[in-house]
Amino acid sequence: MSRYPFETEEEFDEFWKARNSARAMHFLQTMVANLDNTKLTDDQFREFIRNSMHGFPGVDYTKPGQTRPPESKL
Repeated sequence: MSRYPFETEEEFDEFWKARNSARAMHFLQTMVANLDNTKLTDDQFREFIRNSMHGFPGVDYTKPGQTRPPESKL
């Protein structure tokens, strides 16, 4: 991944930390909003969480018998 427009490795690292923190917060807010969603069964909710996990760096969860989705190129 290109480090442009960052001039230093530290600037790039800080950008990624902030970006990943924002993604995590958005995920948590979406998860909380669906905790009491009566239109989702427990299995559907778990599937929603499972499908959302591949978007986070360092998270390598796959359901037994499934293959991991390709990494996002965001």
